[in-house]
Amino acid sequence: MKKTKWYDPNTLYNLIFPLFMLYLLVPLLWVVMIIGNFLIDSLVVLIASRKIAKKKEQVKKIWKTSILKVVLFGFLSDLIGSLTASIFAFAIGTFASTEWTVWGGFLDIYSYPGALIYALPAILIAGWMIYVLNKRWSFNKAEISPKNKKGLALCLAIFTAPYFMLLPTTLFW
Repeated sequence: MKKTKWYDPNTLYNLIFPLFMLYLLVPLLWVVMIIGNFLIDSLVVLIASRKIAKKKEQVKKIWKTSILKVVLFGFLSDLIGSLTASIFAFAIGTFASTEWTVWGGFLDIYSYPGALIYALPAILIAGWMIYVLNKRWSFNKAEISPKNKKGLALCLAIFTAPYFMLLPTTLFW
């Protein structure tokens, strides 16, 4: 296996610009992501709200008053998770300049299981951000108890965390 230096100009782009951040550049993908996130977030909010609400009208009110914030906080949390993974990847790639770090294998947990070193913390940080932001701000206008706000935020964190970071990068190219 040929060793490549981390500062090689031909391969540095893989350390600075991980493949999973490519979605930031493709406008059509943004439309698909917005629609997909809206549908998934709506589904999670509606199902979780049914467990805590006594009436159908209350479920609708919870959804109407919170869905925009839930979707926006989800995108913000995913972006923070992606940036976290990029920082970890860059730091690890800097200190361990082997072929897997500079040729994209560092993003593929199936090619290199060590990629979990930054994929899992990024997912956990994004999930935590989803929980905190939604618990604090998304459900303020909904008339529900703090315990139920925590439950809704936890459901969103668990079911909408950016698990796409665990997908093999070979699916995208």
